[in-house]
Amino acid sequence: WYGSKTWRSPLRRRFMLTVALLAVGTATFWVMPGLAALAAVLLVSGLVLAPMLITGFTIIEQQATAGRLTEGMAWLTSAIAVGTALGSAVAGQVIDSGGARWGYGLAALCGAAALVTCVTGLAQLIVPGPSSDSGSSSGPASGPAPSQG
Repeated sequence: WYGSKTWRSPLRRRFMLTVALLAVGTATFWVMPGLAALAAVLLVSGLVLAPMLITGFTIIEQQATAGRLTEGMAWLTSAIAVGTALGSAVAGQVIDSGGARWGYGLAALCGAAALVTCVTGLAQLIVPGPSSDSGSSSGPASGPAPSQG
C-alpha cells in the first residue's frame, strides 16, 4: 500500500519521519513493564519498517545515474545486511553480559545513531528535480551521482 501511493509530502521528509519514528519506538523498549506491552510496542514500531525501506530505496533510485542504479541498490542492501549482522552480534554480547534491558538500551542507541546519520546524510544528497521528489518510481534522477570520496 505505502509504495503504490502518491504522496504530497517530499520523499526526504517521509524518510526522516520514518527513521525518527523507528528510533523513538526503539528507544521505548527498555522501559516496557512486561512482554505484552513490549510486543505491542514492537508491533507498532515494526509497522514503520516497510515505509522506511521503500523511501530509502527510492532515494537511492533518484540519486543514482542509470548506469549505477544496480550498484546503488546493492550497496544499500549490503549495508542493511552487514548492519543487521553486526548489530545482532554486539547485541548478543551486551545481553549476555548485562541482560535484556542493556540490549534494549543498545537498540535505542543504534536508533539514535541512525537518526543522526539520516539528518546529516540527507543534506549531502543532490537535489533531484521537482517531479522526482514525489516518491513515485519514475526512474533515476538525471545529473551526476554523489561523490564517491
